[in-house]
Amino acid sequence: MSSVLLLTALWLSAPASASCTPARYGEDVRIHVLTTTQGGKIFNSQGHTAIWVSGGSLKEDMVYNWGAFDGRRDDLLPAFLSGRMEFWLAAEVYEVQWKRTVRTDRSLFAQRLELPPGAGKKIAKRLKRASRPKNRDYVYHYANNNCATKVRDVIDESIGGQLQEQLTEVVSWTGRFDGGRNLARWPIVWFAWDFMVSSYLDQPLTEWQAA
Repeated sequence: MSSVLLLTALWLSAPASASCTPARYGEDVRIHVLTTTQGGKIFNSQGHTAIWVSGGSLKEDMVYNWGAFDGRRDDLLPAFLSGRMEFWLAAEVYEVQWKRTVRTDRSLFAQRLELPPGAGKKIAKRLKRASRPKNRDYVYHYANNNCATKVRDVIDESIGGQLQEQLTEVVSWTGRFDGGRNLARWPIVWFAWDFMVSSYLDQPLTEWQAA
């Protein structure tokens, strides 16, 4: 995900000025985009994006992460490369996310969003609802349905679609380049991915698609 594109648009659109009990959110709830750097394994080579919710009436800071999957399945790599793998939205306390990042020797960056009044509360409620077992599952796709696009879409909806309206310029790279460059360390995997992806990834990307 290109966090620079996403956060720049959020600043432009801003105004000038895992518990079992129901969560209550005050107006001072804070929303951050968490960006984790690339890891040394195939399944974390693309980096990662999540949403951190803090403040308000929460007893613990929560991280909502669309990168959870079952790593025990027999067809894990083929499913991942073909873009037909089941993922889900996991809700966990911030400390768990932080410890996992440290354990895998990666860096974690948090960027607080300057949102319109009420948008943070709206996002927090939506994430709580979306992380319930009956709502959390989705079919991952490396280009248009992943941890980064999920974060982008949640934020965009909370501000009335302003992100998509602003991110209309065409960028200088394609989806094939963006995905393939991170797999180059594993030539066989990269070749398989490059062979399996459709020509859809060769289309010019807009800033919205690249965000």
